Amino acid sequence: GSTTDETFCNLLREIGLGGTFVMTSLNNRQRKIRRFGVVAKIELVDVDGDDDNENLFSPTAVSFSIVGRQRCEILGPGNGMKDRIGRWRRGYDPDGEESNLGWGEERFVDKSDQHPSSNIDTRENSSGSAFKDTEWSTNKVLIIHEATENAEATSDAIAKATYLIPLIEQWISLASDQTTYDNIDVVAATRRRSGEPG
Repeated sequence: GSTTDETFCNLLREIGLGGTFVMTSLNNRQRKIRRFGVVAKIELVDVDGDDDNENLFSPTAVSFSIVGRQRCEILGPGNGMKDRIGRWRRGYDPDGEESNLGWGEERFVDKSDQHPSSNIDTRENSSGSAFKDTEWSTNKVLIIHEATENAEATSDAIAKATYLIPLIEQWISLASDQTTYDNIDVVAATRRRSGEPG
């Protein structure tokens, strides 16, 4: 990909080729950050890093390739967890027209299982950058290995998966059958005559 976002350009430059960071997402229903994410590695970046902070420049555009490596869980308090992270928001755009990357305190989804190994405060009181506008919290993460994840499947999850399998197979069968689509034009024409969206 390519970006002209100044903060994202600086982040890619500072982490550098081969560097890693965690990417997660937003739980839209709760409006909170998910605790599970992916350890991402910068496989390609067309700007060099610089150890001399006084001579750092701000690139206007950066081409990059980011690859997800391993699933992980962000460790921290089970309830009320807040951390300073990077997030794309319109509020970080001076004109408020498009989402820009910025740094600020965000709330995380509360844990439901309260597992002792992850219900601990592992945060460090330090920033990941010398730049005021790109300071983030430093957290430990728990790498989720595929074998471990499969071994920890609950009986409830297995029952739900078993219930879904025949429904998925039925959907695939219907989607693969041409007769499923035979009446689409008739339905669309009827909706148009009724003034309904087709």
